[in-house]
Amino acid sequence: MFHLYINIISTILLLILINFFLFIHYKKISKFFIIYDSIKKSKFHKKKGYPIGGVIFFINILLLFIINYFLDFEIFHLKKNNLLFFFLCCFMLFVLGIFDDKYNISHNKKFFFLTLIFYIFFTLDNTAYLSELRFQTISKDLNLNSYSKFITIFFFLLFLNAFNMFDGVNMQAGFYSFLVIIFFIIFI
Repeated sequence: MFHLYINIISTILLLILINFFLFIHYKKISKFFIIYDSIKKSKFHKKKGYPIGGVIFFINILLLFIINYFLDFEIFHLKKNNLLFFFLCCFMLFVLGIFDDKYNISHNKKFFFLTLIFYIFFTLDNTAYLSELRFQTISKDLNLNSYSKFITIFFFLLFLNAFNMFDGVNMQAGFYSFLVIIFFIIFI
């Protein structure tokens, strides 16, 4: 048991150090990926921005994947196949985000590609479906049956849309992501 706590603490410290390094070098990372957020009337900031939150988030997912997949640390508690499908989905979302930051993809194309990515992921990994919705306040369970894949993809699209609207300028999205990753490492 003590060995498990040492692994958790060392993983958290490693992630904190790497994120600190990434935070210090955010301009260099942005230049490497050639992504800048120009000053627009629809934006609130008055200086050129460096939208690299997705890059930092993906680097964290990559590190956790490496630790989980190759060192058998079981951060995500998934089978090797499912973990690989999860990582491929994250990678496709990362590539789509980079293309969107660089080329400003239209909302319709982005929605189509997001739907396609989630459809591919949930087709490859059928263990990630929502099978039922439980409403504790009214003591009602709703079995999704054949709508399970559709509802799951819909909820993922809703969450991703809300997360993209979350203000990343003052690091709210990054802090939220960090807390979620720490929560997964410690409690799940």
